[in-house]
Amino acid sequence: MKLKALSLVVAAFTTFKGFVPASAILIPGASTPLFFLVATGPVSEGDLFLPLRLTGWSNQATLTGHNVVGQFYMINNSLVAEDPVNGLSSPYVYRPYVDLSTKIGRDANGAYDASQNDPNDDCSATSGPLIFIQENRPDGIITAPPKCAKFNPFSLLPNPEDPQFGAKLVYNGNSTDFYSCGKGRNIYWKANPSDEPVDCNVPVQLFTIPVV
Repeated sequence: MKLKALSLVVAAFTTFKGFVPASAILIPGASTPLFFLVATGPVSEGDLFLPLRLTGWSNQATLTGHNVVGQFYMINNSLVAEDPVNGLSSPYVYRPYVDLSTKIGRDANGAYDASQNDPNDDCSATSGPLIFIQENRPDGIITAPPKCAKFNPFSLLPNPEDPQFGAKLVYNGNSTDFYSCGKGRNIYWKANPSDEPVDCNVPVQLFTIPVV
């Protein structure tokens, strides 16, 4: 499986700025074709070439599990993920944010639950989980983001040093700030390696692969 994934990455990694495959999927109004985000990190941690999934058992963006693999694009300078149920024709996209609550809300099973966040939190954390939210749903339900949700600009940074690799996902102007945590390989953003969770110290970078 790893060899198959490696072959796919070597064949498909590319920068959107300089090259768009003829078979890439284009979205009207978007500034990039549709793409996956795939992790590069220490081989010993098993994160290499794992795709980013919108959610896992913990309700956070993750590199493992059986939930849907995200398909993303940039539009109006914003990163969005397509609605995995209704496809590209759906206007009900997912938007990413980092929850900067000083104490992240969890349910009884330890999964992310923003409803458990402290309403008086000052949102001063310098790290937090990467979350994708579908604020407007096809059934008419509106989901409000939590108080400390920070939709700071996510952008794509071209990689001129090695054109074999795709563009790198950047949050808040920092290109090396994502971490893969725990057995579930949940994705966190950290301003500093020593930030919470302190036992999460495996840096990963997320690169684009075009959906063809």
